[in-house]
Amino acid sequence: MAGRWSFRFTLWFILVLLTQPHFRFQFLIPFHLADIAFIGGFAFHVLDCMNNKKPFIRFGPATKLACLLLATSLCAHYFNPHQLNTAWNVDIDGMVKVSLIVILLEAQVDSIYKAVGIMATVCIGTVWWIKGGVRLASAGMTWGTGDRLMGANVSIIKNPNDFAYLMAFMIPAYFYFFQITKNKYLRLVYLGMMAGAAYIILETGSRTGFLTLISAGGCIAIIMWKEHKAMLGGLAAALFFGLPILIASGVISEGNINRIKTIKDSFHVLFAEEEELTGEVGGVDVDAESAESRVIKARAAWDIILRYPLGVGTEPRPYLFEGNKQAGGMVHNEILMAGRHMGFPGMSIYILSLVMPITLGLRIYKRARDFWPEVAYLGRVVAIQALVVIVGGMFSPSLFHFPHMLMVTTTCCVYVHLNTMIGNQRAALAHSESLAAAA
Repeated sequence: MAGRWSFRFTLWFILVLLTQPHFRFQFLIPFHLADIAFIGGFAFHVLDCMNNKKPFIRFGPATKLACLLLATSLCAHYFNPHQLNTAWNVDIDGMVKVSLIVILLEAQVDSIYKAVGIMATVCIGTVWWIKGGVRLASAGMTWGTGDRLMGANVSIIKNPNDFAYLMAFMIPAYFYFFQITKNKYLRLVYLGMMAGAAYIILETGSRTGFLTLISAGGCIAIIMWKEHKAMLGGLAAALFFGLPILIASGVISEGNINRIKTIKDSFHVLFAEEEELTGEVGGVDVDAESAESRVIKARAAWDIILRYPLGVGTEPRPYLFEGNKQAGGMVHNEILMAGRHMGFPGMSIYILSLVMPITLGLRIYKRARDFWPEVAYLGRVVAIQALVVIVGGMFSPSLFHFPHMLMVTTTCCVYVHLNTMIGNQRAALAHSESLAAAA
């Protein structure tokens, strides 16, 4: 009983962090929903471990990664000589919080079904974002200048780019539940969630979002071609006739379509020589200026990492950036953000957080596809999500964000319990064969 309530409270904590309801309903602030959820989950977990003599921590792959992240981030924050201010800030809060929740979840998850429950909870938590995004788009709510869909400034949604990144990350998860669900009405719901997420990405005008949508959609198209050829044909026909109608009718604005067309020019800036980058601000083409600014900041951040291999902390001293001021701003690249904060150790942890779901996810798919297709599909989906993070992380500053690390936790928990189950089956089979041989 305590174990079930521990897991329920932790899932509640995930929902609160994803939806941030107190930002919209401020009367909830005094109730401390997230604090109550985390304390309740931890307390029930301790009670469950004491009653059943279970270990408080399971040192699985996700927990080891989280411990590395926790230790490295705290050392960089408190003991890095280049850190200007050791007061608690948003960056360290996010890394510590996500590390603790990963450790707690892996200790609580004692079956594959609970691991799938983590992904299901994240999907439920993002339903509000789809509803909110579609309503904002229909109301013509734009962000800044132009016609880009506005992203509410809560959770990891701070602007149109973050909004598009989250939606692209969730599309493979919606596709997973679409695949395993037998109820035709629920399948339509998941299909609608995928369509809503894709529509939101296009309405944000985010070039990063469009690239992540292409990466996720390409993988899903390959899967559907192999397993659902008839359905893929219908979907392709809908896109072929539907997208031109949406663009012509103005549902997807011309401005956002034009932004997506500038991706080719932005890639040219990405690989441009140093002398080709002017670094000027206030140009006529805002998109070209944004692409050039990001490239300059990324190269400046790499120079800082090479000079300080252990990083400069989350709030580095200003003198470090004399003659290299661009490196002191927000870098739109996750691995470079990790390197600037925590040096090469932080970059290694970030790479591990992507390598693990890809390698373990493909192993899950290979080992379970013959006898448990629902679990095999999950292994394939988390590998696609990791690909989305690789593509989106090249242009995003959202370091070790919450859905990313929950995806790592789900992968590791499924992998560990699947291996345990297969090992037990093999041991039972060997035992029965030895008994038969003895008889």
